[in-house]
Amino acid sequence: MKVQVLTPMCAAVLLLSSCTSNGSSGVESTGAATTTGSTSTMTLLVGSCWEGGRVLRFDGTTGAFMDKFAGKGELACAEGDGIIGPDGNLYVTNFDPGRIDPVKGSRDSVLRYNPVTGEFMNVFIQPSEILDGPHGLAFGPDGNLYVATRFTDSVLRYDGRTGEFMDVFVESGSGGLNDADRLIFHNDGLLYVDSLETASVLRYDANTGAFVDEFVKSGSGGLSRPHDIVFGPDGDLYVTSFPNNAVFRYDGETGKLIGQFVAEGSSPLEYAGKMAFGPNGNLFVTSCINNMVLEYDGQNGKYVGPFVGAGAGGLNGTTFMLFYESK
Repeated sequence: MKVQVLTPMCAAVLLLSSCTSNGSSGVESTGAATTTGSTSTMTLLVGSCWEGGRVLRFDGTTGAFMDKFAGKGELACAEGDGIIGPDGNLYVTNFDPGRIDPVKGSRDSVLRYNPVTGEFMNVFIQPSEILDGPHGLAFGPDGNLYVATRFTDSVLRYDGRTGEFMDVFVESGSGGLNDADRLIFHNDGLLYVDSLETASVLRYDANTGAFVDEFVKSGSGGLSRPHDIVFGPDGDLYVTSFPNNAVFRYDGETGKLIGQFVAEGSSPLEYAGKMAFGPNGNLFVTSCINNMVLEYDGQNGKYVGPFVGAGAGGLNGTTFMLFYESK
């Protein structure tokens, strides 16, 4: 069974075999692959943090709950990210709320699952002192796996085949990085990382990890605590903002503010989290506090309605989201 992923950065469905989907490999593609042949199913995976970490599966077209897909004890909290790797498997950050437990220690790690059955495969990246608060995941142009860490303010690089630690790719605090969250390898040869505490988006050389510039200036337009960054099908950069619960839009080439795409107070968005442009071209945003996934018009940002209803399937502490297609 083949699995295709609908990337959080664009509305096209891209073949995993090309390893160019920026939702799976962290590298942007130049165009969409065409799907032909047998019937396929669009699925939405949503991370749930509390009362035992789980990954829930919903119908990617209707939002209807399907099942509790992954996470049966090995997953402490599905906060952070979930992506499909170049090997076709699902990678999920294990963000352990009990990391400061002096007896049990931290379980912060990256877990690997079968993307069709949800079966747990292995701990791909093992817990370590340096892996503290893993959040963003992306496979880079070199095929290795990069992890943004919130509490060490850095980006770590791991072997994309074995999960072995390689190096600190972006040094702690480089360029003012403070609470590293989401990361994107863009097709301009740069790595984009949102800095949650400074409310900015920073850029780094995708080959060396050297700091380049502050792409979105700190607090630009009222931006606060950005938990996600997504390049839209129009090439602009979309950034979530909390506690004003809005989505800001910035020019994809200059980083200059265009405006609030999803206006604060325009919907029941509470704790704006992760985003994805869905198969219908609309923007979907996780709402953590009221345990929902909300849908917005992809052209003008107007609220369409709840795509995943409050607490559907036991959703509690809504975190990442991922559209993908299996056939």
